[in-house]
Amino acid sequence: MSPAGPLAGTRVLELGGVGPVAFAGTVLADLGADVVRLERPNTPPVHSILLRGRRIVETDIRADPDSAAALATAADVVLEGFRPGVAERLGLGPEEILAARPACVYGRMSGWGRSGPAAEAPGHDINYAAVSGALHLARGSDGRPVVTPGLLGDFGGGGMTLVYGVLAALLVAQRTGRGQVVDCSILRSTATLTSAARELAAQGPAAVGTGAGAAPFYRAYCCADGQHVAVGAVESPFYAALRALCGLDGPEWDAQYDTRAWPDRAAELERVFATRTRDAWCADPAAAAACVSPVLDLDEAATHPRTTGIFVDRDGRTQPDVGPEFSGTPGSAAAPASSIDMAQARATWLQEEK
Repeated sequence: MSPAGPLAGTRVLELGGVGPVAFAGTVLADLGADVVRLERPNTPPVHSILLRGRRIVETDIRADPDSAAALATAADVVLEGFRPGVAERLGLGPEEILAARPACVYGRMSGWGRSGPAAEAPGHDINYAAVSGALHLARGSDGRPVVTPGLLGDFGGGGMTLVYGVLAALLVAQRTGRGQVVDCSILRSTATLTSAARELAAQGPAAVGTGAGAAPFYRAYCCADGQHVAVGAVESPFYAALRALCGLDGPEWDAQYDTRAWPDRAAELERVFATRTRDAWCADPAAAAACVSPVLDLDEAATHPRTTGIFVDRDGRTQPDVGPEFSGTPGSAAAPASSIDMAQARATWLQEEK
């Protein structure tokens, strides 16, 4: 089998876009797809990690939509993240593309959805996470929702939903010869991430509190050096191991799910974890059995023993390698993007003379 990745030979045309569309293109490129990105001239540079693995053509598709349409007729996948109606006005909407290439998968991303009262409204990751209910679930000790840089809306929600939607549609296209539109909104995609929280809500206050970090056995604690550990001792054996690790032998610790006692128990654990440094706690042989892990910054995460093989260095920049791992057609973190002109792109995909 080919070592170039499971999507080797799949052509993806990316019509600009940032956030989830760019991330989706990166994931597909890591899996071996041939990704060509059309980008407006003089666009501010984006970090190479988010645009790795593709060839970039600087072109104003508003002035030359025919060239973009020609490439789309040779693409297996088109990714688009314009404001609602823009692609249609350019003649690059799904109706035109699917008419010219019926087996094409047209993946498109919007913020609030393509219809409804907010379709034209601006927004960012924090807004979609807020309205979906996801941001309410991520709160600091002061009760303020915690901003996660793109994790909830743009990438974990929108970008990954666009990827799996495109892959599912490609399977259908292979079986039937018919492509389709994969219409994602960041709002809807982020709402899917709240499924587990809604399940916990149906189970009652103790489950909700555990998932929200109110439980003393499922939260982060500050250590003597100002660094933090994360504790995930939910199941009884892990909770027992946590008690042993921290010397919590009093009978008041027996009732693990007595939510009324949680504030006092958490305060006691705050005092206990503050007696040693983060690394001292995590070096304790008993820490692993208690589900106690260090909270690492990005640099530390890249060199931690448990992340071996997860990060790679490309041109002096540390970045996540491709996931998941494939036994027969492994992907890889693609090289940084390269620039080509429209004539080169057409020559490659359309067998035209440059």
